[in-house]
Amino acid sequence: MTARNFSAINNIYNINDSSKTLQLGYYDTSTGFKITTVTISNGAYDIFDLVSILKTSLQAAYDAGGSIALYVLTYNELTGKVTFTATFSSIAATLYGFYIIATTYTSLLKKLGFDLTKKVSILSTYTGYESLVTATNTSPSITTDN
Repeated sequence: MTARNFSAINNIYNINDSSKTLQLGYYDTSTGFKITTVTISNGAYDIFDLVSILKTSLQAAYDAGGSIALYVLTYNELTGKVTFTATFSSIAATLYGFYIIATTYTSLLKKLGFDLTKKVSILSTYTGYESLVTATNTSPSITTDN
């Protein structure tokens, strides 16, 4: 038996100094805006390695303390999209939203599949993507466009 046709998707993401930083955050109306910034090493990554290194970096930032939010990434092989989910160690009534910030660092977001024309104003200070916390949305998430 032989295959008549075969195709495989394999993108390599070249990460350099201009595309290795990512910022996520949450806003609490009583404590303010808390931003987590992670930077990964330069290199060539496939999507699985890129998601893995970002997961590791975000976990290390959470483990270092100072944030009630653990940001988790998942990659859906069927859709080819990455989803960022914020999980909170406690959900205060004053917790307002989860954000991916695209004000300064956009190159990595673009590589991950975000459509930069769809970013919105965040709290009149930043631009990026948002998912608001509600009684039914206590683990807000943001999925890439492409």
